[in-house]
Amino acid sequence: MRQPGETDGYSASGHLRAMHEHTSPDLVDMVVLSSSRILSVARRCYADYEAQPIKNDRHRWREWACVSSRRT
Repeated sequence: MRQPGETDGYSASGHLRAMHEHTSPDLVDMVVLSSSRILSVARRCYADYEAQPIKNDRHRWREWACVSSRRT
């Protein structure tokens, strides 16, 4: 989930890019993204904090040498 006013408009790869730019590229070993839908009750809880889901931009994963593991 993104933080309002801090990470507005960031996708998953955008978050990783910002972390690389502001820290060490070696800081992150792994990122786990879920393709599952967020439950309504969870959305309501996050909405209380004005938090929104982060766009899962899997088409950019190769830029970060990431792999996708999908359940069949």
